Amino acid sequence: MTAANAETTTPRFPELRVWLLSAALATVAAGLVLWLAPIEPPSGLHLPWWFLAAAFAATELGVVHIHVRRSSHSMTLGEIPLVLGLLFASPGELIAAWVIGAGCVLLIQRELPAVRIAFNIALFGITAGVAAAVFQLASSAGDEPGPVEWAAATGAAALSAVIAGLLVAAAMALSGESPRWTRLRSLLATGAAIATVNAALGLALSTVLVADGRAAVLLLAPAAALFVAYRAYSAERNRHTSLQFLYAASRALTSASDATAGLAGMLAMARETFRAERAQVWTFDAPEALGARVTVGADGQVQIGATLDPDVAASLCALLDGRPAQHVSVDELDGELGDMLRESGVRSAMLATLDGERGAFGVMLMADRLGVGGDFATEELRLFETLARHTGAALGQDMLGRKLVELRQLQGALEHQAFHDPLTGLANRLLFMDRIANALKRRTGNAAILYIDLDDFKPINDTLGHEAGDDLLREVAARLDDCLRPADTAARLGGDEFAVLLVDIEEQNAHIVANRILRALGEPFELAHTIKQIGASMGLALADSGTLDADELLRDADAAM
Repeated sequence: MTAANAETTTPRFPELRVWLLSAALATVAAGLVLWLAPIEPPSGLHLPWWFLAAAFAATELGVVHIHVRRSSHSMTLGEIPLVLGLLFASPGELIAAWVIGAGCVLLIQRELPAVRIAFNIALFGITAGVAAAVFQLASSAGDEPGPVEWAAATGAAALSAVIAGLLVAAAMALSGESPRWTRLRSLLATGAAIATVNAALGLALSTVLVADGRAAVLLLAPAAALFVAYRAYSAERNRHTSLQFLYAASRALTSASDATAGLAGMLAMARETFRAERAQVWTFDAPEALGARVTVGADGQVQIGATLDPDVAASLCALLDGRPAQHVSVDELDGELGDMLRESGVRSAMLATLDGERGAFGVMLMADRLGVGGDFATEELRLFETLARHTGAALGQDMLGRKLVELRQLQGALEHQAFHDPLTGLANRLLFMDRIANALKRRTGNAAILYIDLDDFKPINDTLGHEAGDDLLREVAARLDDCLRPADTAARLGGDEFAVLLVDIEEQNAHIVANRILRALGEPFELAHTIKQIGASMGLALADSGTLDADELLRDADAAM
C-alpha cells in the first residue's frame, strides 16, 4: 500500500483545502460502505474484522518512506491483509478493519498534525472501499477462491494503489505543490507494482489458510524478506535523490558568476529539498563579495543582510563546537542567539558549520518546516551536514582563489613599483639598465641610447611650483612614448633626465627618432594655465651586440650630449 504524508506551504488556506478533501473522501467512503453493506461475508473461511484490523496495524507499523520534495510516500505490506479481507470478509468488515487498524497506529504511534491524520484515515477508507467494490463487481460467487477471485483481488489492490497515488497528488496540489507528471507517473507505476507483488503474497497466504492454516507461518520469512527489500529500495532511492540534490546544489554554487549568486541558488534548492520556510548562511569573516548574511525565504526572495554581531557569532560557534550539524529548538536557546532567532520568527532549525582550512567561517541554517506539521528527520540532518561540508569546501576554495588572485595582483603591483618611476610610469634606472644589458647580449642586432636632459625644467619648477613641474615630467613621458615603437623603452633616470633604448636600429634611423623626439619636446606645454616652451639636450650612442656593456653605452650617450 502506498499512503502519503502531504504537507502544505502556508499555514492556513492550503490546510483548509486538505481538510475539505479529507471530508469529501470520508463522505465517498461512507457511501461505499452503505452500498456494500448488504453483501454478506463468504460462506467458507471467514476472518473477523478485528483480526484484519490487527493485520493492518502490523503493516502500518512497518512503514517505509520515500521523500519527494514537500511530501513523503509510504510503502507498506497493506495489500496482504487487503487481499485476505477481500476473499474472507464482508466489504464493511474490510473497510472498518483498515480504517480502525491503520488509523489507531497513526493516532498512537506517530506525532502527526490532525490534518494529516484525517487525510490518511480518509485515504484508508476510500481505497478500501474502491478495492471492495471492484472485487465484488469482478469476482464470481463461490465457496472457495479461484483464479477469477485471485485476478479480481490483484486488480483491486493495484487499482486502489493507483487511486491512492492520485489522491496524494491531489492533496499535494491543494497544499501548494503541483507534482511533476514524470515524477507522478513514476510513483503511480511503482505503487501499482508494489501492490501487485504484495497481493501475490496475500493470495499465497489465502491459499495456505484454506488448505492448512498452520502453514501460514511458513510465509513469514518471504514477507519479512519483501519488507527488507522495500526498505533497501527506499534507502537506495532516497540516497539517489540526495546525491542528485548534492550534485545540483554544488553545481549551482560553483557555476555562478560570483559567490553570492551561487550561494543564493544553492540555498533556494536546499530550502525546497528540506521543505524549510527559510534557508540562511551567516559568515563571520568572509570576503566582501560573499556578504555576511544570505537568506532565501518562503517566497524565494534573496536578501543580503548585515554582518552578525560578534556575540551571536561566538554563541553559534559555541553551540556547534565539535558538532558539525545540530537540530535545535529555539525555545531551548538563551542569550543573544536565542533572542535573535526568536525575533526573526524561527521556531526550530537545523544548524551546521561551514568549515575551511582555518576552521569555521560561517553557519548554514534551515529554519521551520513548511506545511501542516512535522519536523526535520534524522536522515535530513545527515544530508544537511553533508551539504554544509560541500558548501564550506566550495566557499573555502572560492575564498582561497580570490586570495591567490589578490596575491598575484599585489605581486604584480610590487614588481611594477620596483621597476617603474612612480611619477611618470616610465621604466626606472634599474629596469632600463637591465633592458640595455639584454639587448647587448643578443647575438644579432644592435642598440642605440638617447640621453635626454630638459634644459628649462628648474626655472619652471621654481616659478610655477612642484605640481607644475610634475605635470611637465608626466607630459614629457607621454610624448616620449608617442615617439617610440612597442619594442623600445623610455625611462626616467632621475630629476629631469630621461633616456631611450632603441633596439635593432640603424644609425640613420636612430637619428630620425632622435629628431622626432626633439620636435615633440619642442612643442609648447600648458602648465598652471600658462603656455611654456622648453628645450632639451640629447646625446646618442650606438653599439653592436657584444661590443659594450650597459654602463659604458649609457656613459657614451651622456658624454655625447
